[in-house]
This record gives sequence, structure tokens and C-alpha cells, in this order.
Amino acid sequence: TMGVDLITGLPLSNGFDAIATFIDLYGKQVHFIPTTSTVDASGISDLHYREIFRLHGIPDEIVSDRGPQFAAKLMRELYKRLGINSSLTTAYHPQSNGQTERANQEVEKYIRLFCDKRQDDWSRLLPTAEFVINSRVASATGKTPFEAMYGFTPDFTVPVEARKEAEAALRLSKVAMADQGKVKAPVFKVGDKVWLAAKNIKIHQASQKLGPRQLGPYEVTEVREKDDYVLNLPPALKVHPVFHVDRLSPYKGDDVNGLLPQPPEPVVIDGEEEYEVETILDSRFFRRQLQYLVQWKGYGAGDNSWEPAKNLEHAQKEVAEFHRKHPNAPRKINAALFHGIVWRSPENMTDVVPTDLEWETGRRVGIDSSGRRVLGGG
Repeated sequence: TMGVDLITGLPLSNGFDAIATFIDLYGKQVHFIPTTSTVDASGISDLHYREIFRLHGIPDEIVSDRGPQFAAKLMRELYKRLGINSSLTTAYHPQSNGQTERANQEVEKYIRLFCDKRQDDWSRLLPTAEFVINSRVASATGKTPFEAMYGFTPDFTVPVEARKEAEAALRLSKVAMADQGKVKAPVFKVGDKVWLAAKNIKIHQASQKLGPRQLGPYEVTEVREKDDYVLNLPPALKVHPVFHVDRLSPYKGDDVNGLLPQPPEPVVIDGEEEYEVETILDSRFFRRQLQYLVQWKGYGAGDNSWEPAKNLEHAQKEVAEFHRKHPNAPRKINAALFHGIVWRSPENMTDVVPTDLEWETGRRVGIDSSGRRVLGGG
């Protein structure tokens, strides 16, 4: 039995804005296929034929929700021709497709961790996310989906960076499972670093679905009564700085020993102190000025800041790399290229073309050759 569902509402990535999720409800193996939110029944059946049928053949049954993509007449007829019974979840029992929903949550979690600030690279992360999820032991079977399907788990000898990403996702899922029970509220003191829950806080991002679940870390500057804390927030985060403890979680530093690394000292360039740019995360025009979102070397995400382009004179390599990865991001146009653009002459679309007809109380009135008014049809 195979479960099928769509993840929609994603930012555009290589022409895709949705993910089609296919899961073997017995062995728990998943496949994530990039697609579009406007895909119809014919498109879904084509995805199944190209990406699923060639690997697994025809399932005995497919479970889907009541979305138009899966309930369309063409899809029903296709399943009927293939000998598949289409089982739609009932309106009062959505849990009948719960395994597919959980698979959706897992891939969203992975993408959220590793997609960049502009969130336009999620489609390239799907193969690694699929491999990681299929390599994890399923609690229901006691085996990995790969073992249940093929009898073994494929070798995990991959490039170091990709392996680190995958292992980080596995560690996160294990921590989440271990922390399912009720946890006592933490206690913070002035000077502690904390994470701030991002829910209901408006930040500059392409999609809230793939946005960070926590912001910071930020420093606690004051402890108030009733578990309220005052945080040192950056100016760009225009919210009241007092938060209840249920919005906060402790920041434990790096993965090695939990210690907070000391921020690096500024470097001296042309006699002036400057901080090093780690990478450029995003760009925008703010009050007619081009700005870049900068991640500073040696500092956490809570210290990221929007900087005018003129402040990045000595970080042109990082700026160029950002625009290479994101050619559609806001940028300044070279003066020579700007003057080379062929502009269309403006056209006046409001001038009235002369005519011998006019309108009078809903009737067309014409003027004959002798100048007399002639009534026309209404």
C-alpha cells in the first residue's frame, strides 16, 4: 500500500513550488519528487509512472487525501486501468493517511535546517533528505526502510559536508524523540544566551513554512517576575523585547563541548577596524538603498545584520558569490549595461481617437454629411 500527498506553499526553486510525497506504508520507504502546486491528475500520474512505477511496480492500493489532484476523474480511471483501488481518506478520519503526513514533516524539517536564507535551493536538497530518512530505523519495523525493501542499507560513504548535514539531521530527530515528554521550564540569568521561538514574529523570508523555528541566540539583559525575560534584540527585529519563558530555550554553544566561542577581534584594513564577512545571505532594496544580509565570521545568527552595499567594499568576493548562486536577487546594475538597455518609447493610452459618433443617454448619435444628428441603436 502506498501513501501519496502534496506539500504546497513552498518558494520557487528551479521552477518547482511543491513536493509530491510517496511512501510505502509497509516498509516505510519514501520518495520526494519536486513538482508544482498547479499539477493536475495527469501530472501526478506521470510522476508516479516515471519515478515510482519504474522502481516498485504497481502497488495494490494507494491512499491519498481528498485533494483535487488525487480525486480527479482521470486519476481514478488510470488507477482502474492499472488494477489499483483508490482509497480516499474520510472527512472524519484524516489519520488514515497519517504516515504520509509524518513523512512530509520530516522532509520539511530537513529542508528548514539546510536551505539558505532565500529558500530557493530546497529542490536540490531532496535526494539527500530522502536518503537520510530511508536510512533511519523505523520504530514500527525495527529496520531501516532500505533494509525492509532491499535487505540492506546502502553504504554511506559520501563527501564530508554532505555526511555532516545528514548526520546532523539524524541527531536532531533523535533529540526530538527523546524530548517528547514534558520538560520543566528552564531558568535563565542575566548574560545567558537563549533561542527565541520565531512563531508570530515577522522576519524577512520567502516562506514561513521553511523559515527558522528559532531566532538568535540573544542575550538575557533582565529577569522579571512570572518567568518573563528581557532580551537584547537587534534593531531590525521590531518587537517588544520581553518574552515569557515558554518562548525561550537555552543556547548551549557548539556541538563539541557546549562552550560559547569568543567573538573574533576586528581586522584592520586601511587603518580602520572592520569585521570579516562570513557569507552574504540575502539582498533587498530598503528606502531606495541596496542592502545585504551579512553573516559575520565568528558570530552567531543572532548577530546577522542588514548592511548598505557601500559598507561591503572589501567583501566583493562574497557579494559576487551570492549573486552567482541567486541571479534573481536584487542587485545594482552596471552603468554600461544600464545604458545599453533598449527602452520602449512611452505610449499615451488615454488620448481619444476622433470619431463622428457620440453617446447621449445610452444611445449612439451619429452626424451625417449635412451635419444633422442621426440616432443609432442603444
